[in-house]
Amino acid sequence: MGERVDIEVIIQKFQEAKNEDGQILLQPFLKGYAEIILFFDLLGTAFGFIGKDLKDKSRIMSQHLAENPDNFTSVQSMLSYELENKLTKKTTSSGLLSGSRTYLRLHRALEFFIKFIAALRDLPMDTKISGIASESYSATIAKYHAWLIKQAGYLAIKTLPTKEVFLQRYLKQDADRIHELADPVTAAMQDVFDTAQALYAKDDLLDLP
Repeated sequence: MGERVDIEVIIQKFQEAKNEDGQILLQPFLKGYAEIILFFDLLGTAFGFIGKDLKDKSRIMSQHLAENPDNFTSVQSMLSYELENKLTKKTTSSGLLSGSRTYLRLHRALEFFIKFIAALRDLPMDTKISGIASESYSATIAKYHAWLIKQAGYLAIKTLPTKEVFLQRYLKQDADRIHELADPVTAAMQDVFDTAQALYAKDDLLDLP
């Protein structure tokens, strides 16, 4: 059996990512996000191109954290530092794209995963997941993709399997456990998403190029 997405790890790391002060800590966030990147990778042609991009964005965030840990401990400290120094649209001396821009790409894909997992819970086992995948994609990251990329994505989505096959092939936990974890994992991710969404909206950064 190959690699499979661990929903329990996502819950643990996303709960750790939002601390008591409401800060989104980047280190646990990136560890939990690695499971979401694996999800996109495992879906192959349907979303493999997204997984590759997210992997690159996660690598950039990890490099920011390594090079400038004091200012990249949390999303809040990152935004404060880059806004104060007018770095949100610039690259660093080492060639890294801004953390604000890079995190935003991870943030957008997180919304897709939240919607998909929430819809997956109530989907009958013998129903193909292509419907909820297409709806989740249309409502979230599709709006940021060029027309040709979107069309290729929609075509690939049609090849996705039934919920039963998807759970067996791609997720570490069994079907009963996944249904138990659906609400906790959605809540943990949504909490982080909503906090970041408000931070970016406050500083008018949701449309960073």
